[in-house]
Amino acid sequence: MRRLGIVLALLALAGAAGAAPTPAGGPLFPPGGGADRTVEIARGEVRLTLEHAAERWWVTSGDGARRLADRAGVEALLARLDGLRTERRVASFGRPLPGAFDDPLVIVRDGHEARIGGPARIPGLVYARAPDGALHLMRPVDLDPAALHLVDRRLFPDGLGVVSEIDVSGPDLVLHASREYGPWRLTAPAPSAADGDRIDAWLARLAVLKGDPAAAPVTPGTGYQTVLTRGRAGTMSVVLTRDGRAVLDGTPLQVEGPPRDLVPDRFDWMRKEVMRVPEAGITGIQIQQGDQSVVLAHHGDTPWEDKSSGRVFRSWTAALFGLMDPVPAVGLWSGRPDALGPPKMEVRFWREAQVAATLELWTDDDGRWWARGGDAVTVFQVPPALPEHLARLF
Repeated sequence: MRRLGIVLALLALAGAAGAAPTPAGGPLFPPGGGADRTVEIARGEVRLTLEHAAERWWVTSGDGARRLADRAGVEALLARLDGLRTERRVASFGRPLPGAFDDPLVIVRDGHEARIGGPARIPGLVYARAPDGALHLMRPVDLDPAALHLVDRRLFPDGLGVVSEIDVSGPDLVLHASREYGPWRLTAPAPSAADGDRIDAWLARLAVLKGDPAAAPVTPGTGYQTVLTRGRAGTMSVVLTRDGRAVLDGTPLQVEGPPRDLVPDRFDWMRKEVMRVPEAGITGIQIQQGDQSVVLAHHGDTPWEDKSSGRVFRSWTAALFGLMDPVPAVGLWSGRPDALGPPKMEVRFWREAQVAATLELWTDDDGRWWARGGDAVTVFQVPPALPEHLARLF
């Protein structure tokens, strides 16, 4: 009887030794149903950790800094981990080749650790130690924690919200725009109408900026402090530069793409017109050039007439009001207004006994024309058509 038991045991051992490994073909990790809270991927000294907290994913990489993770990138990685499958399970008495797990790829999902090692005896397969400790064979996994870039590179991951005020200050610029009481208006350095579409376009570009830590800090005094007011949501602050960098929460960032000026341009944000003077209601026009003056007047349906000569101006005044409604601006004077000297021309528009509008015109050494309208302190460059039309009177 004892001899029979020994024979049966030897036969069972021989059968196990000659049997094929147990088929596996299942996921490397137990199904998690998308409930991951922590994920660690490491090889050697390189480690990457993902944590899910406050409805966001956070990533900690080699430098030890914890940053907001790119949700789409994390979800793609988790899907990739869900797709890891073993080819077959090694029998319980099987042993991996020496050194197969000397430098493993270690993946830990919510405490479930798997190790993927080196080549197995079967070509094209590697060893894998599943979370339950069982030894498996699977295809190689191309997953390098040093090559995973999961940081959310957006400067403003939550967007900008509804911005009601913008303050920009720097070496050569003070700019304030507000739409607290309706359409966008510029209030500094001088009050003026704004091009709301251009301001909204700048905000849209700012909202989607992406960047990486810059190699060099921003030199103090060269950045432009930009503060965005968002009503009850509070303010948001960022330093922008003219060479495509930004400083956010004290961290200098190189913005994605070719270096470009991120600082808003005052003229770009302005409405591109000096003033508007429609003909309706205007009863007198006085054009002054040096010591020469022409005064035109009309009442009701009478034509425009030179008060001194009695000459009638129909087509000329029609063309004038076409050029005055509006007076387009093509540039902005950056110097002091008095640097241009006294105006070369001055035009006053009268409504009965009241001055309704005043336009001053200068020319510089390069033949460019500049204009200022009404009580405004801003001087704009204007096309030559209007001053040339006025000069035909003299």
